[in-house]
Amino acid sequence: MSIAKLFVKVFNENIFEDRVESVSSKEHGPAAISSVQTGKSSLKPSLTLSEQMVLVKSWLKDKLDAIESNCKEATLQQQCDMRSRLGPELVIFDIDYSSTVRIASDRLSVRSQGSFNTIKANVCVYGGRWMYEIQLHSKGVMQIGWCSNKCLFNENSGVGDSKLSYGFDGSKQQSWHISTNKYGEKWQIGDIIGVAIDVDKEEVSFYRNGKSLGVAFQRLEKGPGITFFPGISLGYNQGVQANFGNAPFKYPVEGFRPLMAKPIADLQKADLLMNYMVNLATIVSRYNINHDKKAGEDKLSTKKTVYIVFCTLLIEKLLPILFNQYIIEEKVLLYIKTLNNIKNDSDSVQPGHADSVLGCLLDMFWNYLEAEEMKFILKKLANALLSSYSHTHKQLDYERQRQSLQVLVALCNHTKTRKTYLEFKFFKKHFLALLMCIRPPEFAYMQELIPNHLAWTDGIGGPKSRYMGAVEKICKSTEYLYILQKTLLLTLLNNTDADSRSPSSRKLFLAKARRYIMDLSMEQRSSILHPIENPVALAFICILVDVTKTLFEKELPGVEVQIPSKYFYDGSLEYQHYDRVGGVLSHLRKVHHNDIVQQLGTERTQELLDDDRVVVRVAELGPFVSVAADTLNNISIVGRPGGATTTTFTTFLNPRVTQVFEVTPGNCGTEVSLCELLDLCVLYYYAVGHKYIVKIASVRDEIAALNDALSETKYYRETVAKKLQMIEDHNGCCVIDYSQVMSELKSKFAIRENVFAQRSIELSRKQAWFRSVALGAKRRAILIWFLEKTLRTLNVSRRANRLEIISC
Repeated sequence: MSIAKLFVKVFNENIFEDRVESVSSKEHGPAAISSVQTGKSSLKPSLTLSEQMVLVKSWLKDKLDAIESNCKEATLQQQCDMRSRLGPELVIFDIDYSSTVRIASDRLSVRSQGSFNTIKANVCVYGGRWMYEIQLHSKGVMQIGWCSNKCLFNENSGVGDSKLSYGFDGSKQQSWHISTNKYGEKWQIGDIIGVAIDVDKEEVSFYRNGKSLGVAFQRLEKGPGITFFPGISLGYNQGVQANFGNAPFKYPVEGFRPLMAKPIADLQKADLLMNYMVNLATIVSRYNINHDKKAGEDKLSTKKTVYIVFCTLLIEKLLPILFNQYIIEEKVLLYIKTLNNIKNDSDSVQPGHADSVLGCLLDMFWNYLEAEEMKFILKKLANALLSSYSHTHKQLDYERQRQSLQVLVALCNHTKTRKTYLEFKFFKKHFLALLMCIRPPEFAYMQELIPNHLAWTDGIGGPKSRYMGAVEKICKSTEYLYILQKTLLLTLLNNTDADSRSPSSRKLFLAKARRYIMDLSMEQRSSILHPIENPVALAFICILVDVTKTLFEKELPGVEVQIPSKYFYDGSLEYQHYDRVGGVLSHLRKVHHNDIVQQLGTERTQELLDDDRVVVRVAELGPFVSVAADTLNNISIVGRPGGATTTTFTTFLNPRVTQVFEVTPGNCGTEVSLCELLDLCVLYYYAVGHKYIVKIASVRDEIAALNDALSETKYYRETVAKKLQMIEDHNGCCVIDYSQVMSELKSKFAIRENVFAQRSIELSRKQAWFRSVALGAKRRAILIWFLEKTLRTLNVSRRANRLEIISC
């Protein structure tokens, strides 16, 4: 059998035709070649199937070797250009066991757990032009820049506080080099700060989202033994993500090199191999949609075998370079984005589903790679997408965020990928919650959108209709983004994808979400737990409630939404450390023993009582737990290999907490799962979801107070003016110049009025974001529905005399 046609479909070349011509030339002379080219010869290649596969393997090897050879000169030039760099090939943050810095397993993402911590990279430079990028996870006090190997840091001294270090703090808009100077722009969460050094010109400069902030430092200290390390100093709970060239720069600066060498040859190899993999996935996808499996099964089996061998060859060559973060972001993610925009012949097949090209590509990776290898790749893809999603957007352009969400939705349409993300990624470090948050535009753009003369409050007046028009414009710009966020959550709550060995996505979601929310609750929160921002928490709870409402309407139409009171005592809902309205659950089960037996039966009631006894026995370990707590608290955060999770500590220190939630195979019951989802919304709102609403309310109260102050000022100004006018009219011949006094009073009133008005204008811009997105009409309606269903559950339980058992 000839595999020439199959080969051409995948590799877009025909190496077998050249082989036939070569054989014909040797055995039959020029005449035979002519006949082969015209198609008149009956000569057929004498290669067996295995020999053809050997030829394909040899051809692919030659193809990759040619890339290596062609890139050799560029690679050597790159090595030559990096001679003024010292350190290992892999650039990461260096560990300092004396500092309390929480560092990710890739050693690129860090968060300070102390008052002021400094950490350096593991490479340095002594000449040339270099740069690295920092993406901000917070916007507080941080000093980012370069420092010498001779610098010593402590809790009071960071990058820029010594003679041989140079730093920039965007929160204060200051450059730091022993003393401070006004420099740069105010930064915000999601900004990418480029940090560049020209050692030869003795200059350090910074960039914010690709925009040059100018030269910050000149005439750097140089001399024998002086080298420059990337260094950052972080205040408490401040965090960043560094890119030293580990991945493509978001904003490369011409003439400046990354600290980590670009994998030139591997990029071209990955591009070639991924192109072939996509071709193969396209063929499989077309077959899945169009081919009648009953016809030509034998012939199809041979084709399948050939394609399987092709896939094996491609994966074998791709595997050695696939786990490079640069390759994953530059090539793998690029092809996935491309496939996300391609639909098959059937419009019903969306990217990521089993019959789509992307779905077939993911299937091939899952079939040929180990589970841990796939987890690594999927995590890197997710991190890259979150980084892009979190990056500061320009004006009301959310295109980058839209693309990131679309790719994640497509990836999660694939069943195995979706479950892997749920189990190992989405509930780590608030990943899913961050995807549900929409960031406001920069303050400078809000000033353009709502200039001073268009700002409106009751106190300052202003054109309310034009102000509300700006609010509506903001709201419309985020509508499609909200639809994508909701689609992602609905995809994750799929309840039809279970089998005999694995649970449904919804069951996984509920188990992981409960563990996540328990860790967030105030009673369990640890000082080393990754903190969540209040705007993120509010955004997540609102969309989670909206999805819950949608699922109730879709799956239980016509049913009154409430949580049946029996779920609070029959073991359906796990509350761990939460007590109940009437006290401890074990006590309530004894007090209401007869009622519970009547509802659940003797056997189930006894099982619950036995579980309570186990908890009591574990609680007797109190003294030992106290000693262990002191020991665990002395463990350095940075010193933990791979960054141990806090759930181990919190679980051990609180014996009422179980380590994991058991997830059994199969789908969830519809009513039970939706009630549990509603219950999780209540717990999440209690733990963290309500805090931003309090802040929004405080802004509203401040605006109201300013309105009163402005009205009062206006009243006093008019009253004083009237009285002065009356006095002037009455004492027209008096020496005192009443007009001058009146002018001075008006001026002072105007100054006071201007202070209040300026603050009101600033708050009106914040209020515009709150009105449109953060707590807009849609979210307020959702929270009202949420409150109604919560109160209904309480009322029903009260009427059934079971209010005491509800979790508080």
